[in-house]
Amino acid sequence: MTSYKIFETPLGTTEVHVMIKAPAYQKTIDAWRYIKEKLKVLYRGINISEEDKVFSRIFFSDIKNQLPLLKIAFAEDFSEDSQCSLVQQNPLPSSRLAVWAYYIQGEHKIEKAGQNCLYKANGIKHLWSCNIFYQSNDMREATLGMFQNYKKTLAEHGGTVLENAMRTWLFVPHIDINYPDVVEARKQFFDENGLTQDTHYISSTGIEGVHYVKQRQQVFMDAYAAFGLKKDQIKFLQAPEHLCPTNHYGVTFERGTSITYGDRKHVFISGTASIDNQGKICFPYSVSKQTVRAIENMAALLSDADCTLSDLQSLVVYIRDNSDTEIVMNIIERNFPNTPYIILLAPVCRPGWLVELEGMAVKSAKTSWPIF
Repeated sequence: MTSYKIFETPLGTTEVHVMIKAPAYQKTIDAWRYIKEKLKVLYRGINISEEDKVFSRIFFSDIKNQLPLLKIAFAEDFSEDSQCSLVQQNPLPSSRLAVWAYYIQGEHKIEKAGQNCLYKANGIKHLWSCNIFYQSNDMREATLGMFQNYKKTLAEHGGTVLENAMRTWLFVPHIDINYPDVVEARKQFFDENGLTQDTHYISSTGIEGVHYVKQRQQVFMDAYAAFGLKKDQIKFLQAPEHLCPTNHYGVTFERGTSITYGDRKHVFISGTASIDNQGKICFPYSVSKQTVRAIENMAALLSDADCTLSDLQSLVVYIRDNSDTEIVMNIIERNFPNTPYIILLAPVCRPGWLVELEGMAVKSAKTSWPIF
């Protein structure tokens, strides 16, 4: 399966989101070869290239066994400093590998160093980082160290977590057990760095995922930061009739963030589940009703940014039980006929949530801010 969506304006900078999932039951080597071939065909068809890629994530069904094999067979694709997020979250239905990739094609060159990609245009820097972690068998210490490492990365670019971090993804092994420690450590770090309910948090997804390092317990993170924005360009999204602020039930992230440029608006929707405005789970035990409610919540957040579901450029769906794949997939395809999406086996941070959605939307705008 290959799907993509292009956003372009007369001002010239084009964005492309791509989702590719290998065929069901295909062997690992063949699955990666399939993905590479589909990317080549896509590049020729829509005139983009690897040089335009600013972020990508590879989803594995069994990263501990598959990644060493791929590093041998495709060493050029899996070097230690490749700008690619690697996570075990089984692509469904029944696939071993899948890819989500994001491209920017414009007159400015993308700078790639280590596990970071930097795009600079019109006085604004966009930094995409992946595989951020800190080696420790203690989950709290690992989480604090991970955020400290990200803080150092931002400082190298003249920024801070408070002012510049816009979006994070936290991947937590054995999330039902470890998530409380991650939440507490993140809150401690945020408190120490000025992120509170009186300032703001960061749009985020906290989800089960396994890292490729040897430690059995290893939280890790991907992140996006922007430098040079004015505060009035940034809006933290709310939908009070549908969802309460996250701190009402003890966690610290924003439901969504929109950033307005001269020619477009970017909207980052955090992991969104079947929840009401009191913080309670809606429709326990019904994956179909939870999926519909999660979509409704996502639509409400997008509305706060003057966007709709049709503005989504990419959609990631996490489910807890692979037996629910067909039910969820049918609902997603009815509601998102033109949006690239992928469904992953990845339990959400609260056991009662059977499904969670996240996405990125882009919409045309015409303002006095610098163009993207």
